[in-house]
Amino acid sequence: IGIFAFYNCLSLTSIVLPDSLISIGEKAFFECKELSSITIPEQVEIIDDSAFYNCSKITRVFIPRNVKTIGNTPFVRSISDFSVDENNLYYYSVDNCLIERNTGKLIAVYANGIIPDDGTIKEIGEGALPKQEEITIPNGVERIDDLAFSGYTGLKTITLPDTLKSIGGNAFNQCNNLHTVNYLGSIKQWTDISFSGELLHMAESNNNFLLNGERINTLVIPDDVIDIPAYSFYGFNISSITIPENVKTIGQYAFYCYGLNKVYYNAKNAVVNVEASNRGAFVQPNYSDFSVNFGDSVESVPAYLFNGCRGLKNVTFGNNIKTISYSAFSLSEIEKVELPDSVISI
Repeated sequence: IGIFAFYNCLSLTSIVLPDSLISIGEKAFFECKELSSITIPEQVEIIDDSAFYNCSKITRVFIPRNVKTIGNTPFVRSISDFSVDENNLYYYSVDNCLIERNTGKLIAVYANGIIPDDGTIKEIGEGALPKQEEITIPNGVERIDDLAFSGYTGLKTITLPDTLKSIGGNAFNQCNNLHTVNYLGSIKQWTDISFSGELLHMAESNNNFLLNGERINTLVIPDDVIDIPAYSFYGFNISSITIPENVKTIGQYAFYCYGLNKVYYNAKNAVVNVEASNRGAFVQPNYSDFSVNFGDSVESVPAYLFNGCRGLKNVTFGNNIKTISYSAFSLSEIEKVELPDSVISI
C-alpha cells in the first residue's frame, strides 16, 4: 500500500487487508478517524511512518512475527491494547510500549504505558513519548533522536540521565515553553554529550540549567575537561563562565548564554571549531555589557572565540599571550585594548 493511499479518508470505517500484503506506506491511513479496527496480516514486513496515526477509534493493535520495520509514530497514541508477537525478532512490547529489540529504541508509548526503567531503553525515537509538561528520560538512555520532541509546545521541564551520549538535530524544535533542563550527572559528563544543534529553542532569561536539581548560574568547567562540544550550553541563563587551562577545543555556540556578564578564560592553546564565519564560541544574545579576563596561562586567543559578541566591552589580557587570531573579537564593542609585551602576532 503506497504512501498517502487512504490519507484523510474521513468516512472509512473498516478495511480488510489481504494476506498477500507486505508493506504499508507512510501515512497510508493517516487521519482515517472513523476506522475502528485493523488486523495486520501475518506477511507484512514494513509499517512506515504514521501509517495509522490519528486513527483515533482504533483501540487494539497486534504486530505479527514477520514485521521487520516500523517507522516513527505508526499508530494513534490512545491505543489501550498494544502487543507484539513474542516470536518477532525485531520488536517487542512491554506495558503498552513498542521497543526495537536490537537497539533498545523506544518507538512509542501507548495509553497508560509504563516505560521500562531497568536500563533496557537506550534510545528515544521521534514522537515516542506522550506530550506532557514534565518529562523524565529513563536511566540507561544513550541517545535522543532527531526531532524526538519536535512540536511538544507544552513541554516545560525535561530531566536527562547521566547515561546520555548524544542529542539529535532539532530534538526540541518548537518547544517554545521548555525553560528548564535538569541533568542528573556532572559538568564533565555533560561536556561528553554530542549535540547536533541547539538544545533550547531560544536563549531567554528564564532558561535554567540544573545539575541534579540545583540551578547553575556560575559555571566552572572542571580541569579534566579537554573538549567542549558545539551547543553544549546553548540558550541557558548563565552569568559567569570559567574555562580551565587544559581545554583544547570549543565548539560553535558552546556558550550562547543569556545574561552572561563575566568570562574567566584560562585555556592555554585552545581551538574554536565553527561551521560558518559568522559564529563563535561565546555569544551573549541580549547584548548587555560583559567582560572577559584572560589568565596568565593563556598563550593564544583562538579565532572566533568572541566573534559577534556585541555586548563585550571590557577585556583584560594575561601577561603571556603571544598570538591573537583572526576574528577573535570581530563585531564586539570593546572600548579599550591594552596588549601585554608578550604579544608577537595579531
